[in-house]
Amino acid sequence: MVKMTKRICTVDTVYSLFLYFLINGVSDDDLFIFSSGVPEDIRKNINHVYFPSSRFKFCADDNLIKFAVMNLGVCFRQLYGILKLRLLMLFVGDDVEIYGHGHTQFSYMFYEYENAYLIEDGLANYRKLESNFISNRLLNFLGLYIKGSKSGYGTHENIKKVYLTYEGFCDVSSKAEIIDLNALWENLSLEDHLKILKIFNFSNLENIDVLLITQAFSEDNLMDLNEEMMIYSEIVEKYPNIIIKPHPREVKDYSKIFPDNTVLDKHFPVELLVLMGIKIEKTVTISSTAVLHFPASEIEIYWGDINSSHVEKSREALECLIKGLKD
Repeated sequence: MVKMTKRICTVDTVYSLFLYFLINGVSDDDLFIFSSGVPEDIRKNINHVYFPSSRFKFCADDNLIKFAVMNLGVCFRQLYGILKLRLLMLFVGDDVEIYGHGHTQFSYMFYEYENAYLIEDGLANYRKLESNFISNRLLNFLGLYIKGSKSGYGTHENIKKVYLTYEGFCDVSSKAEIIDLNALWENLSLEDHLKILKIFNFSNLENIDVLLITQAFSEDNLMDLNEEMMIYSEIVEKYPNIIIKPHPREVKDYSKIFPDNTVLDKHFPVELLVLMGIKIEKTVTISSTAVLHFPASEIEIYWGDINSSHVEKSREALECLIKGLKD
């Protein structure tokens, strides 16, 4: 009997999960490992193993004792998750292919297994990253990852391929495979189409004149909520009938903030609008790469003042990618 290779998908965003299905189809034999980045409304539609997120909290006064006390529970959750995942992998065995993110809290598999395949997550896949500044071997064994390290975005030797939707990120150009979402969607069976639509709770929509694609800036502490809402209020004032597509991680209720506007379900990947043939005249965003899947001539980036340097850099990176599409 031929032994089948086990596919494992460990992602922390709806978008990358969607790309995984486009690349590999939908199979009940695959093992899915999620954290809270994939919303419960979607997780409940897939058999999966769940690991709660555990982010460290930082003190404004740099008090080490206070920092240790604040993060004691985080450390226990992190260790519990690592032990749980390592025990799980003992039962799975070594004949596996790993797909997903190499920069999350449970990404050690991308460093320890020989067949790992990175899936695009967002603009970080296209930005120049700093070199590793310390050896990550011990940290990777513990399931920890230092943000900004190149290895988690594709340079590690065990990562055989990096699936990207656009040319870019020269550090992994030799490993990059540029995928076409439309072509991948067309290659899937009707059965897979229906499964994907069901997993993401997608309902068909009418054509859209102007679509605003928001982001989880305040949730990720990248922007003050008041500043974020002032920007979106400015956009809504410019386009009174604009339809809003929230980011899956957002907790804001846009239907209460903008009661006169239509707000789409936040959990389905916005790329499904294009693949389902829904015509959108214009897409507006601050720095979401989701707009890249719409015709470049119909994309509008918000160019008002922004206080966040991180968001500003993301906006500039997005502009470069859009210019590349137009050239």
